[in-house]
Amino acid sequence: MALNRGLINDDNAASFAAVISVKAPIYGYVGENDIYQAVGPRIEERLGRLPESYALTAYDALWIATFVDLDAIPDNDESLKMAVNTLTDTYHGISGWTILNENGDRKYWDYDIWTVTEENGSYQWKKDERVIMRDEKLIFIQ
Repeated sequence: MALNRGLINDDNAASFAAVISVKAPIYGYVGENDIYQAVGPRIEERLGRLPESYALTAYDALWIATFVDLDAIPDNDESLKMAVNTLTDTYHGISGWTILNENGDRKYWDYDIWTVTEENGSYQWKKDERVIMRDEKLIFIQ
């Protein structure tokens, strides 16, 4: 739901979202990332907007899957697991580090929490805070 233009373009829905201070999480952007700095502006120019953050994570997932396919021994589950672990431990992509924890989730991640605000009769999304996971600790940044 975060950054959904349809919501803020519907005055009734946007007004309700603003009144109740709806909070909507989305995977955080890593604009400082060197890879994003190299590729991001071209994506933004072509789309005419920021790319969805989940598209950036899908981009990284595709590269990891490609490298795993090239690296793993065909039809060998152990080789596949080893390739996944090795590649995710060392891959730094457009969405940041892809190191996985023991549950198979990203060990380091950022989520942005967005809310709908109203200003001069116009509604927009405003980033309320960022939640990051570092060294197994949640950090809230406003």
